[in-house]
Amino acid sequence: MARTTLRRAPRFTYAVAAAWSAVTVLLGYAVLDVADAAPGVLTLRPLPPPPPTEYVARRTLPFVPQPTLATSVEAPLPSLAGDTAAATTSGVEQALAPVLALAALRDSAVVVRDGQTGAVLLDEGGDELRVPASTTKLLSAAAIGQAFAPDERLRTVVREGDRPDQIVLVAGGDSLLAPGKGDPDAVAGHAGLGDLAEQVATALAKSGTRAVTLYVDETYADGPTTAPTWSPTFRSSGITGAVAMLGLSSQRATGGRPGPADPVAAVRSRFAQQLGALGIDVTVAPRGSAPGTPGSPMPRPNPTPSTSPSTSPSTSDSTPDSTPTAADTSSPAGGPGAVLGSVESAPVR
Repeated sequence: MARTTLRRAPRFTYAVAAAWSAVTVLLGYAVLDVADAAPGVLTLRPLPPPPPTEYVARRTLPFVPQPTLATSVEAPLPSLAGDTAAATTSGVEQALAPVLALAALRDSAVVVRDGQTGAVLLDEGGDELRVPASTTKLLSAAAIGQAFAPDERLRTVVREGDRPDQIVLVAGGDSLLAPGKGDPDAVAGHAGLGDLAEQVATALAKSGTRAVTLYVDETYADGPTTAPTWSPTFRSSGITGAVAMLGLSSQRATGGRPGPADPVAAVRSRFAQQLGALGIDVTVAPRGSAPGTPGSPMPRPNPTPSTSPSTSPSTSDSTPDSTPTAADTSSPAGGPGAVLGSVESAPVR
């Protein structure tokens, strides 16, 4: 009988085979990952734009190139009349049919008019009442343009009360106060509540005052914090915030993040804490009480919304400097009404 001898394969042969198997598996998975057929970080899709990021007192959005004088249109565009056929009702309906069929737009209203003749080319629910949403900002911008002077700023001032141990935080409409130091390059957080606290603490220390009662004057534009027609879900979902003459930029309402129910109380509380950290003992007076007469209501004169509280007893409306501003040296050195500190917002227009 013939004798058969089995020979063992070298160990490195098995190692090479195992390595090639692993490489093949990894390469195959990488191909599936690139094709988005398997989970992983590899893909042929372009990277999405960076999401907006929000920091205290400032929001940074992705860069969008803005037109310059060199690229802007220098003369009106020529008329297109006669170049193309006029839009028709059937043409507009056909063009917008795929869009109007989207599930996200099933409860929307659409009205299309001819820009030259004004003729209605499409009307889908145009006569139904709708929540106008952000289009109301156009009306707000128009009202601000009429009520405020160019480059006008909103001032937040602290004055001495009827006694040296009383201070009054005078609201001036700035609902975007930075909780700490202001940023002169920002809009939200341009004026800093921390800067204001430092000014007031310095002024009180110079006069030897170490304990004060803090009042808040909201007569700049007093009124309800909500509109009676608002849905209860508007504020809880962050669609809008309370209407207030003081507020912190870090607490403003955004989608999915509601703001405080009482922004003025939040500012008052933080300001008292900041003064306390600077060595001033603060007692917060009841809301609406007037300095000098504990428990009496704060006077409510008819406000003039076009002017923020001045840092000076005079009626001068000169263009203010950038924030933070020092206490107005034109005010009396002491006594009722003396300015202990002030900060100003970015220009409102």
